[in-house]
Amino acid sequence: MPAAWQAAKQRGQLWHGVWDHHGTKAPNAQGTGVLLESDSGTTARIAFVGKDHQPVEDVGTIRIDPDAPNASEPGMGYAGGIGWDAGTSDYTAFIYHPVNGEAAAWVWRLYLWDRHARKLSLVASNPVDSAGRPLRSGYVQPKLTTRYLYWIQAAPDTTGWGGSQLMRYALATGETKVLYRGLTESFVAYNDQLLYTAIAPNAPRPQPTDTNGPPERVVAIDQDTGAPTTLPAGLTIAADRPNYVISNGDLIVWTTDQVIRAWRPSWGKSVTLVPSGPSWPDGQRLQISGPTYPALYGHFLVWDAGGVFVLDLTTGTFAQLAQGSRVAGEETTDGMVSIQEYSNPTGNQVAASYQWDQYLFSLQGLPNLPACGH
Repeated sequence: MPAAWQAAKQRGQLWHGVWDHHGTKAPNAQGTGVLLESDSGTTARIAFVGKDHQPVEDVGTIRIDPDAPNASEPGMGYAGGIGWDAGTSDYTAFIYHPVNGEAAAWVWRLYLWDRHARKLSLVASNPVDSAGRPLRSGYVQPKLTTRYLYWIQAAPDTTGWGGSQLMRYALATGETKVLYRGLTESFVAYNDQLLYTAIAPNAPRPQPTDTNGPPERVVAIDQDTGAPTTLPAGLTIAADRPNYVISNGDLIVWTTDQVIRAWRPSWGKSVTLVPSGPSWPDGQRLQISGPTYPALYGHFLVWDAGGVFVLDLTTGTFAQLAQGSRVAGEETTDGMVSIQEYSNPTGNQVAASYQWDQYLFSLQGLPNLPACGH
């Protein structure tokens, strides 16, 4: 990184050498701490923790039922996906998994933290079948707008390909509504629209030779009314079967296990921002793995790929922010990135031998990455 970027990273260091198996999540609205969950016995405490591992904003406690189905040992639950209200920073939504291991993906609770009312509410929990067993699903990733909280959860399979449904929770009224039921894998709020992938009409039943999943389409609806709207021209999300989609109101960015693509109105088409495999020899040389969880901060795109990387969309240059790290949470209004960097100087594979550094890296006001010479 350029010197100004390196200095910004060091200014944002919160602590060093504190290891926690739960990991840290998104920053708070003030940019002074990151969400951290810790549990002991039958209680999990949720708080934003800042400089020198000191609490800066208490969120609340969650009761853990050790006798519940699939319950893990005390101290082994953890906070998972998280969503930010980037428009006003009034709310934070997060997933709490009372279990770990394979069952964690489909055993979850969705909580909403109202920062002004100082209120922590349970919005939803994992669906179950007639016998009370959790319906299996991928990890739930909640997303907040200024008016709604959205997420995808499991549903009974009516397609043969799997079942899921797109949910909406109204912040003003507390009403929960199913927007789509069938099979959906990703969604994004784009200005007044909500765009989501859906199984194509009249899709055939799966065959033993099918490995890529069913044909999909993208549906556009009005966020408030749910009425169909016109899909932006040239947007080809469905062709990639993306697992994560974001937008800043201009760019729409999505990721698969291999690539990051984007669309904007002025382009009128989808383009590849981060390639992979033989088409990107630099990525192979630098051992950059598949991209996950992109986030947009102005003209900077941040993503995780066996390290935290940033792409300057104005110069086409990318740099590595940290090694062995991960991006946690959504974009914030001031461009805060939560980074947990670790190293293993001794080579010992015991977790306690790792050295950890927690950063809150602010991209606000940083200079552009220098343009490449070719």
